[in-house]
Amino acid sequence: MSEVGVSTHSAMQGDGFYNRHSALQEAAILQVLPLWRSIVESASLRNGGFVLADYAASQGKNSLPPMNLALDTLLQKEAAFIEIVHTDLPSNDFSSLFAMLENDPGSYLRRDPRISALAIGRSYFQPILSAGKVDLAWNSWSLQWMSRLPRPIRDGIFIDCCKDAETRQAFDRQMQADWETFLTCRSQEMASGGALLSMFVANRSDLPGWGPFWGAFWSVLTEMSQEGQLSGAQLDAISMPIGARTLDDIQAPFAKDCRFANLRIEHLEMMDGPDPFWDAYLETKDARQFGWSWTNMARAVVGPLISDALAGEAAKDRLLNEIFDRFANKMAADPQRVAHCLAVVVLRKQ
Repeated sequence: MSEVGVSTHSAMQGDGFYNRHSALQEAAILQVLPLWRSIVESASLRNGGFVLADYAASQGKNSLPPMNLALDTLLQKEAAFIEIVHTDLPSNDFSSLFAMLENDPGSYLRRDPRISALAIGRSYFQPILSAGKVDLAWNSWSLQWMSRLPRPIRDGIFIDCCKDAETRQAFDRQMQADWETFLTCRSQEMASGGALLSMFVANRSDLPGWGPFWGAFWSVLTEMSQEGQLSGAQLDAISMPIGARTLDDIQAPFAKDCRFANLRIEHLEMMDGPDPFWDAYLETKDARQFGWSWTNMARAVVGPLISDALAGEAAKDRLLNEIFDRFANKMAADPQRVAHCLAVVVLRKQ
């Protein structure tokens, strides 16, 4: 039986690195803002104000567009208060989040004294907020991460590259258990009639997805292993606790009565994912910039995971830099669009 508990993986690369290198994530967020607007417009004033939860906020830069858009509507509803609660893992770089809220010209804290910002360091595979507190919730680019690594991937860094059936089944079971846990925890926290929009990495049979991208990254790691720079144990430790759900996976808990944990799916779609780095390459033909754009995105996401895998290694910093230098060169040598998709789910509390 799959286990669910406190997330054991690290948060995104700190010191504001994720904020500076998450243009891919931002591009997808902008695509779903019209849907988010319609959800916010349906919100009713309750207890004199609104509570917005921003689950998996990371360092906050990509939270500004959805939070500001929500405020465009909520500030017109004569709310006495609007509380925005940013949550992420305890290891998250909350200092960068608060610095951004304080200093960014687009910070929502500059808009109205009724608005307050809070942060909580806790995995969303656990309860975070008190029961019935949340009116609206936003969550993007995070639910592909699992609460735990069910088992090492022996032939890759990403499960879609794995050919071992037992390993793939273990990941499938963990993803399903995590999805049900997430739904249960969020339902407890949401007010009656409240809504949550979640967008996360998904799997569609007509697209290559992230397999080729992380397959190229794996080839860098195996090259360095063959050279004696990385051990087999270190390769195992770099396995990503990440998976991509299908539409069937997402709908599975709702099969009975179209509800799960007092939630129903109000909207569900698969969205083509953007590749802003490819779009820039088509204009500039700058392969080096293309390689480094993708590499910095990868480092923002898996840099801490690889750093943990190399813990105790005297040459850790050199190895980290070499891994990403080689990957940048590999991406620049053969620029290709990353054809991926995202699931967009709107859940409503009954």
